[in-house]
Amino acid sequence: MIIEFIGLPGAGKTYLCDKLIGDLRSKGIKASNFIEDSRSKFMYKAVFKALGASEHIPDSRTSVLASKLKELLAPYMGIKAKYNDCCIDSYITDLCRVVAIEKIVKKRSSVCLIDEGLFQRAVTMIINYDIDELHYRRLLSILSRYASDTVYLRISPEQAFESVRKRNRCVCAMDRLGDDDLKVFLNRYYELCEFISERSKLTVVHRDDPENINILNSRFNFGGV
Repeated sequence: MIIEFIGLPGAGKTYLCDKLIGDLRSKGIKASNFIEDSRSKFMYKAVFKALGASEHIPDSRTSVLASKLKELLAPYMGIKAKYNDCCIDSYITDLCRVVAIEKIVKKRSSVCLIDEGLFQRAVTMIINYDIDELHYRRLLSILSRYASDTVYLRISPEQAFESVRKRNRCVCAMDRLGDDDLKVFLNRYYELCEFISERSKLTVVHRDDPENINILNSRFNFGGV
């Protein structure tokens, strides 16, 4: 079973995944956060990097996805991102990596959490390249055919702003934004997350709800994995 997450920066997606993993493991259920592991564990890093080439495998599922995305986003190729130095090709490769990962882990009798799923990555891309509504609706429609069950961890833009400033880290371009630019970024992020949540009927939990783990256990019946 695969569960993806979406939410504003600072919402606590990784924290919620960690709590859920701990709860599942306490019940004897195998669980992991593949994306988080790919950031910190050598073996996972190597696998994640190698999967970046999977979009070039002829007739593969990711090759089809890459072709669709490149055709759709052709008008945005060569445009400089607003909030980082990434080219749009790197986002496409990243999306294909996630799809390749999900194809692998679906065969396992365990729970795989992805704290930054396909929709999460799409939102970042939409904002960075100021993708217009026609194109981002088509983008989301394509990704919905590949995305696994997705949980939206909801917080307000104001809460996200406080969280981002409180953690006081500098690991991505967003962390270096001034207050006004960060507020604009987070407001747009919130609008898109809400749109995707309503459009795709995502499972919604609230960061401050103490029942989140129980809600997710009830919604996904992890005991049946």
